[in-house]
Amino acid sequence: MNHTNSHLNKVPHTNKVNKVFGVGLSKTANTSLTIALEILGFCTKHYPSLRYYPHWLRGIKKHVLEEDQAFSDITIIPFYKELDRKYPGSKFILTARDLDDWLESC
Repeated sequence: MNHTNSHLNKVPHTNKVNKVFGVGLSKTANTSLTIALEILGFCTKHYPSLRYYPHWLRGIKKHVLEEDQAFSDITIIPFYKELDRKYPGSKFILTARDLDDWLESC
């Protein structure tokens, strides 16, 4: 089997995990987390456009949550409590970085 670009083949994930949410700040390996989730077979959205829709969990942009299984980046953080209630059993991955290194990268 050729594994070149295998992470680009979106294979439905059969694990019982409802959703996976990356809740790290920008510049804390969110892109790497997204790639890792894709390699594991999750249909993933990096930096979903959620920040412009304060009521998105009440129906606005609902298709964004239904289309993919994993989401990462800073736009998830403000909604983590609501996401935890809406998708019980989901996993939340916090990515972090040394403060001095993080400040230098910004």
